[in-house]
Amino acid sequence: MALRDKKTVPLLQVGRWPHGSLGYWMAHYLLWLQQHNLSTGVALRTTSHPLERLHEWCHLRGLEQPEAITLAALESYQQRLYYWRKSNGEPLAVSTQCTHLAQIKRFFAWLAKRHILKANPASELELPKVGQRLPQDVLSPEEVEKVLRQPDIHTVQGLRDRAILEVLYGSGLRRTELCQLTVNSINMEKGTVMVRQGKGKKATKVS
Repeated sequence: MALRDKKTVPLLQVGRWPHGSLGYWMAHYLLWLQQHNLSTGVALRTTSHPLERLHEWCHLRGLEQPEAITLAALESYQQRLYYWRKSNGEPLAVSTQCTHLAQIKRFFAWLAKRHILKANPASELELPKVGQRLPQDVLSPEEVEKVLRQPDIHTVQGLRDRAILEVLYGSGLRRTELCQLTVNSINMEKGTVMVRQGKGKKATKVS
């Protein structure tokens, strides 16, 4: 069964939900966010919408109390999000799924912190990994060659600059990593460069 926005019910009216029910605590959570200026306006909708969808899904399965929500139930709901299709037939973007699930994790963390739940069922819920987008504005091979030809290699400074550009382009070193290179960092026989203070302060060998 697909998740349908038409079936979601606004949660902010605390009095409409049985005391101690899932909807009751969701409404209290949203009001708490408002009272502490942690979520208002559009941001509040970003928080409430995922909870409304989860509440609908749980209601259809008879999961009316927070104590009834287990990690297995949340993983099942996560799978539902993965297979859910929008009106145009497209799946939810992975980033949207992450945002959705992150709001749910915050809600259950809030319940556990206030001892409404003895344990947080969402603490081990793993969010899907969002792939990094490749940069769109990159130089073409012809443009790279044009840049590399800029230094005058018949001068000492030009030869140095050409070497810098070649190392940056060929190895992918960061600017700060390049500045930290010394003569001892370079192994001419093996054609490698040892970066001793790269990201994470680990020594990295590039060729």
